[in-house]
Amino acid sequence: MHPPMIRLLVIPFFLLGFSLPAQDLSLTGSSATYAVVVGISEYQDPEISDLQFADRDAQAFVQYLRSPAGGNVPAEHIRLLLNDKATTGQIVNALGWLTDVVGEDETAIIYFSGHGDVETQTAMNLGFFLTYDSPSHSYMAGAYALLYLQSVVTTISQQNKARVIVISDACRAGQLAGMSIGGPQVTANMLRQQFANEVKILACGPDEYSNEGVQWGNGRGAFSFHLIRGLQGLADTDGNYEVNLREIDLYLSEIVPRETAPSEQYPMVVGSRSTTLSLVDPASLQQLEKGKEQEAPFVLAAVVTKNLEEAVLSAVDTSIQEWYAAFARALEEGRLLEPESESAYHYYQLLKDQEEMKPLRGAMARNLAAALQDGAQQAINQYLQSDPSELARRAKNDPLYGKYPLYLARSAELLGRQHYLYNNLKAKELYFEGVQKRLEGERADDPGLFQEA
Repeated sequence: MHPPMIRLLVIPFFLLGFSLPAQDLSLTGSSATYAVVVGISEYQDPEISDLQFADRDAQAFVQYLRSPAGGNVPAEHIRLLLNDKATTGQIVNALGWLTDVVGEDETAIIYFSGHGDVETQTAMNLGFFLTYDSPSHSYMAGAYALLYLQSVVTTISQQNKARVIVISDACRAGQLAGMSIGGPQVTANMLRQQFANEVKILACGPDEYSNEGVQWGNGRGAFSFHLIRGLQGLADTDGNYEVNLREIDLYLSEIVPRETAPSEQYPMVVGSRSTTLSLVDPASLQQLEKGKEQEAPFVLAAVVTKNLEEAVLSAVDTSIQEWYAAFARALEEGRLLEPESESAYHYYQLLKDQEEMKPLRGAMARNLAAALQDGAQQAINQYLQSDPSELARRAKNDPLYGKYPLYLARSAELLGRQHYLYNNLKAKELYFEGVQKRLEGERADDPGLFQEA
């Protein structure tokens, strides 16, 4: 996910309605709908870091539009451009097609998922969507300017008198030209200013980063994954089979920060809270809720931070880069708490107070916390399944059982008391303390230890 703020899911979106009453704006209206959907995870210029799941998020949005929940938009009404097909020329061509085909009272949807940034070579700091063939350091020479997008939107809404919805997951930044002066943050602010009078939903705030990972839909941006589920009906709190902006705001503001903590990601919305965004298909909602009941409980997992790592580390001194490399190696090799001076926890303590590393602090804490939990959770799972090897380990008083309480305590500490898993981790910590005392009691034939357990 993981991903700075210029796709910011991932993931990362804003909905914009242009020049029409709020009650008329909907993803699933009765009139014809046309869409241009762009998702770019792979970039031609090696200096623009690839994303992980931007293309998958775009494909998922098309699947949503094609479904009953999304209004059964015909395939011929959708232009999908992924990765190397999403060049500046092809995007211009697709938006030209959209301008030509959308008529009065119809709906145009423009969806972009990928990198966005600002040009730093001029005083104007113009904002751009980075297309597949954008150059990395001179966006005016090939990226898609947001001013062009505004022109397209204005033409469709005012001349064609059509509804326009822009969905942009353009807040994930990698090693881009504007990073050193806050390019991703400036881009997000520009997007808000350009479309200040319209409805929009942003994946996160200007100083935050969007998260993506396999725990969301086997590889999605956290924001985009939950945005679609919310539009399908999980955000319909009043049960009237309509999802409005207020409901999406409440839904995303609760679930995205909770699942991405301790990273800070708070989706933002602007516009009339009564704006209807989607009409809920009862059968699709029932199927979604049934599948949700069968899903495994959400567990903490590592988030993808490659692009953000490159951007942040390029601006810090060598000693901090070396500490971070040592942290990553220790994490990969399983040296989580020991040896103390060479452990991932040790290097995290060195890095967390470095102001330059603030953008990575939440991801480091989350990834270390997830690794600390893994062994203990596997032991619990195997015991519940009566795995013979696990029972044998307990019988031998495996020294790992003495480490699990500390692992879980450190994991809870890293996540913080406000994290939704905190109490669960503390309960597991006490459980393994009890297991250890019981095993010690068996070996020493000490009833007192059984009592403590």
